[in-house]
Amino acid sequence: MKSKIFSNTTSKALLKLLPLLLLYVIYVLLFAKEELHADEARYHMFAENLVNGFYTTSDNPNLMNGPGYPLFLAAFFSLGLPFIVPKLANAFMAFFSVFLLNRSLAHYVPEKTALVSAYVLGLYYPMFKWMKLMFSDILSLFLLCLFMYLVLKLLRSKEISLKKMIFPALLLAYLIWIKVFFALVVLTGIITAIIYWFIVRKKVVLKWGLLLLLSYLLATPWLVYTYQMTGRVLYWSSNGGEQLYWMSSHLDKEYGNWIESTSVLNRDFPEMDERHLMLYDSAYTMPWVERNDHFFHLAKENIKNDPAGYAYNVISNAIRMIADGPNSYYNQSLRPYFFLFFDLILLVPLLLTIFPAWKNRKDLPFEVIGVCFLILIYWGGSIFIASIQRYFIIIVPFILLWITFIFHHFVQVSFENRWSKPNLK
Repeated sequence: MKSKIFSNTTSKALLKLLPLLLLYVIYVLLFAKEELHADEARYHMFAENLVNGFYTTSDNPNLMNGPGYPLFLAAFFSLGLPFIVPKLANAFMAFFSVFLLNRSLAHYVPEKTALVSAYVLGLYYPMFKWMKLMFSDILSLFLLCLFMYLVLKLLRSKEISLKKMIFPALLLAYLIWIKVFFALVVLTGIITAIIYWFIVRKKVVLKWGLLLLLSYLLATPWLVYTYQMTGRVLYWSSNGGEQLYWMSSHLDKEYGNWIESTSVLNRDFPEMDERHLMLYDSAYTMPWVERNDHFFHLAKENIKNDPAGYAYNVISNAIRMIADGPNSYYNQSLRPYFFLFFDLILLVPLLLTIFPAWKNRKDLPFEVIGVCFLILIYWGGSIFIASIQRYFIIIVPFILLWITFIFHHFVQVSFENRWSKPNLK
C-alpha cells in the first residue's frame, strides 16, 4: 500500500502547485546578484570558516549568529559552487514549503480549500524579496513547514514514540541553530506545556512537551561549543546586546530597529546622535563577548531611564514586522503600505477568527493549537527585540493553517438573499 504522501491526491496537488516552482526559479535567475548584500557577507564568512575546519577563533570568538545557516551554505561552498546555487535552492525550499502547507491542511479541509491557502503562501510577495538572497529566512520557512506537517501527524496518533519524535525534534533543534531566539521560544513552549499538562493531564500534551524538550536538548551541542569559546553557560549568541541596545534607544528619528554597525562607524546617517557615534567608536575596540555585555548594560540603562520610549519602540516593532516600517533615520515612503497590504490580507481574517475559535475552543484539535501557539510565542517575543518584516515570513504558514481551519469548520458564509421587499401598495 502506498504511503499517503505519495497518493494520487498528493501527486495531483503537487502538479497543481508546480507553476509556483517555475515562477520562483525564473525570479531568482532574473533578480539574484553575484555580489554579497548585507548579512550575506557574514553568512559567507562563517561558511568559509566551516569549510576550512573552524567556526570562529578562540582568542576573540565571534558568535554573532548560530551555525545553522553557515552549515547549510558550507555544503555548497565546499564544492566550489557559485552563489546562485544556494539562491536557487531557496526557490525549491520555498516551493516545498508551500507544498507541505498544502499537505498539512489536506487532513482538515477539502483539497480545493487546501490548494487555495497554499497559493496564498506561494504568492506572498515579501517572501520573494528574500528568496533571491542568501539569507536564512527561506530555509527557516522550509524547516518550520516540514516541522508543522510532521508534528500535526505525530500528535494525531495516540502512541508516544521517541523514534517518531527524533526527526521533527532535529528540525526544530536545527532551527534553533539558525535563529537562536527560538531557544527561548522552545523553552517557553516547554514551560507552558508542563503547566497545561498539570491542568488537563492529557497524553497529547505530554507528547508535545517531550518533543519540545527533545528539540532543546538536541540543540545543546552549540552551547557546549560556546562554553568552550567563552566559558559561559547558556551562551547562545553575542549579538543580543546590540539588538536590544537599538531597541531601547528612542532618540530623535529612532524607532527601535537594528542599525548595521558599518553604517554607524562610516557615519552614513549625518543626523545620528553623537552619543551613538562615540559609543560605537569605543565599543568596536572591545572583543565580541565584552562588547555584547557592554551593549546589554547600556540597553538596560536605556529601558530604566526611558520605559515609555522602549514601549513606543515595541509598538513600532509590531508595526514594522508587518509593514517593513517605520525605520530609524530613513525617509519614510509608501513602501510600508505595500507590505502592509499583503499582511492585512492575512491579519484581518486572523482577527475574525478570535470569536469563533473561542466559542468552539473545546473542539479545536490540540495539534493545531500547539504548533500555532509555539509560533505565537515567537511572534510575541519578537516585538521586544529589534524586529524587521522578514521575521514575519515564517509566521505566515501558521496563520494560514489557523484561519483555514477555523473558517472551514466554524464559520458559515452565505450569500443567500433573505431580503423580501415590502409591499408598498
